[in-house]
Amino acid sequence: MIMKEEIFGPIIPIIKYENIDDLIQQLKTKDRALALYMFSNNKDITNKVFSCLEFGGGAINDTVIHIASSNTPFGGVGASGMGNYHGYFGFKTFSYAKTILTKGKIDNDLRYRPYTDQKFKLIKKNLSNLLNKDISLYC
Repeated sequence: MIMKEEIFGPIIPIIKYENIDDLIQQLKTKDRALALYMFSNNKDITNKVFSCLEFGGGAINDTVIHIASSNTPFGGVGASGMGNYHGYFGFKTFSYAKTILTKGKIDNDLRYRPYTDQKFKLIKKNLSNLLNKDISLYC
């Protein structure tokens, strides 16, 4: 029952496993956790676990310390929440950027029909220059 709901208390589940891949598959069947703490000195295993699972944040060979930094994001994913806060990340999470454009006085004929081969060539050239690489238009 403990690992069926999010834990907010002095309880830490310890999962014994024989095979790291089996453990990862087992954990993938659960809701994404707010935090994942792993105790291991094997960097290959910790890298694999932390790369293969989705969770809010975590620590290796420690607990809760990732919450203390005001310059790193803290928050969850899925059932544990959306977004994160602390420092810059909190500013971005709790801000809403809105774009408003006013049509200029000069209208660009490239926007309107008929779309000729010459217009497509100009669009492709402008996009290639903007992106600094060759692009292909499939039309």
